[in-house]
Amino acid sequence: PTNDSDGDGLTNVEETLGTHSTFPVPFTFPENADSDGDGISDGEELNVPIDTDGFLTDPRSVDTDGDGFDDNYEIANVADGFDPTVDDSSEDPDNDGLDNGIELLIGTDPLKSDSDGDGVDDGQEDLTGTDPLNPDTDFDGLNDGDEITAGTDPFDPDTDFDGFEDGFEVDNAAFGFDPTVDDGAGDFDGDGITNGDEFFITFTNPLKADTDGDGLDDGVEDVNQNGF
Repeated sequence: PTNDSDGDGLTNVEETLGTHSTFPVPFTFPENADSDGDGISDGEELNVPIDTDGFLTDPRSVDTDGDGFDDNYEIANVADGFDPTVDDSSEDPDNDGLDNGIELLIGTDPLKSDSDGDGVDDGQEDLTGTDPLNPDTDFDGLNDGDEITAGTDPFDPDTDFDGFEDGFEVDNAAFGFDPTVDDGAGDFDGDGITNGDEFFITFTNPLKADTDGDGLDDGVEDVNQNGF
């Protein structure tokens, strides 16, 4: 009667018949120390032989309180307000405006207010529609937070519709590019070919007057600006 095949602190009889006084319900597995696979042994869940985590949890359920978070996760994050015996789904420990249940649903980190590190809280991203799991929602090379700072549209890679992505324009602001102003008609390298024509027609560098480095400006080499 004292055999403990899986070494979890519960005898085989206690596991099969549910005769343990703390949790007299059968159906843990005497050959598996962690019947529910939550990373906590059956004995530890029932505080046998000693309580090391401060909680009495269900050795037959990965999620004792049914809030969507595994017992092991909740015990590891007690300092942030989690409790494996209490439904924490309506709590918001990271103060980002999204409760734990919503964060679990959309895949964000309930313990990190800005899951993707783009400078915008998850709650704000959920409200505005940007992706809280992707720092650059429109893939233009400019993080969502930086787009807000720059006054660009985080849903449009080319806010001013000039053919140059916002990230490129911000990175090259020193040359005169502005992601909120159509710079296509400008000629920032002074080679006689507009920025737009360099990008779309001649395929030369709008930031370098002599793209191929042969000593002749692009405008001299391509007088008719047709790319040939």
